[in-house]
Amino acid sequence: SIQAGINFSSDADSVTVAAGTYVENINFRGRNIKVVGENWETTIIDGDQNGSVVVFENLNNEFNHQYQDAVLKNFTITNGSSYEGSGIKLQYFSSPTLSDLIISNNTSYQAAGGIECESMCHPNIENVIVSNNTSARAGGIHCWGGSNPTLTNVTITGNTTSTYYGGGLYCNGSSPTLEHVEITGNSANMYGGGIYVYDSSSPTLDHVTITGNSANMYGGGLYLDLDNSVNAFNTILWNNGSQEIFLTGESDTITVAYSDVQGGQDSVITNGGTVNWGTGNIDVDPMFVDTANGNYHLLA
Repeated sequence: SIQAGINFSSDADSVTVAAGTYVENINFRGRNIKVVGENWETTIIDGDQNGSVVVFENLNNEFNHQYQDAVLKNFTITNGSSYEGSGIKLQYFSSPTLSDLIISNNTSYQAAGGIECESMCHPNIENVIVSNNTSARAGGIHCWGGSNPTLTNVTITGNTTSTYYGGGLYCNGSSPTLEHVEITGNSANMYGGGIYVYDSSSPTLDHVTITGNSANMYGGGLYLDLDNSVNAFNTILWNNGSQEIFLTGESDTITVAYSDVQGGQDSVITNGGTVNWGTGNIDVDPMFVDTANGNYHLLA
């Protein structure tokens, strides 16, 4: 099993995993190791609906920095079922590199069907697909308690909240950095189909495409709630319903520059919040190549 390889490893070791389906739930046990599959499509960890599929947590909940050099790479993570973080769960200063992963079809009862970043976790998440996960809130990725992950070349698509907020991404007291990220086709039962931003969060969006997301109440694209500051640059917000951008009150601020927002500045629901509408913004059909097949590149 993969867990047996982890159990016999120590810091700086590598656990190399051949292609196949491994029905198990693994825990890195506080070790700075590399666990690498053969290919993200053919090397599958199936959680068998028996808890989180992969767990990073500090032993005895010690608040010291762990997993700075740990790596999880080249896997499909699927069929997890737990209270929160059913695909991958990170706790207490866990900051590994999560690379070349498909995290799909996991279900949480409370939060984070795909990835949970809980309590000062700052992972590097790169070349990852988070798709078709379900939770009461934060269908795809949940960041809370001062967790500031970096997402690069990440696709968050088809995730759903069954009860509350944040179909794709939910930020709670956290400030992730998103670069070259697609957030598409996610849905929230209430607020924030694409992204829900809450309680002193300050995410940065650079080259982010937010399209085709929906919320049954408000903020199909982006929803800010309570003392947040969002910076969006080189970003597309298009065809999200209802509303591309929704602010709940005076404590919320969003800065938008060099971006394509359907309906322009007049479409932003402010409720007394502040919109810093910078230079370079347009309101023009982005002309995606093929939305039906998930190709959100731009036509020439």
